Amino acid sequence: MISEYEDIAIFYQIRNELFLLEYENVIDLNNTLNEDDQIIPIICDLFIYDPTIDKCPFILNPHIPCVIYANCQTGVNQTSTYVSLDNGKTFQPLELEGEFSKYFNNTGRIELDFDCRKILTKNYFPDISIVRFNGTFYQNNYTTRHIFVSFNEGKS
Repeated sequence: MISEYEDIAIFYQIRNELFLLEYENVIDLNNTLNEDDQIIPIICDLFIYDPTIDKCPFILNPHIPCVIYANCQTGVNQTSTYVSLDNGKTFQPLELEGEFSKYFNNTGRIELDFDCRKILTKNYFPDISIVRFNGTFYQNNYTTRHIFVSFNEGKS
């Protein structure tokens, strides 16, 4: 099967089921093979990893095996964070709750910062139900930096 993908830059297994595949500057996150041993993508157009800034395109919740956060390219030079709670079968944009959500109005977008260094990854998930990321909130022509915290395992 690997011989089909001779030009692959990155191909590895995560948690015995997720595969990351980089091919000609397009990254796919994959988690299964079909009956013909072909890789089936679960999400495409991930943010391209840039080693100079050490930002990852996705991150896995170490406490909850089925939760994946992914920075997806949603436009030209535009990235938004999506979350999957079902091991990559579906992804939805992050939702805000509480006082700040009234300003969101489904017209804004969030991009979380995923640092690739393992020591910092532990800071994102300080407890099984707590998720904490630095990130950027974009709405219309406004851009603001925030610390986003979730107390419900990152569901919102």
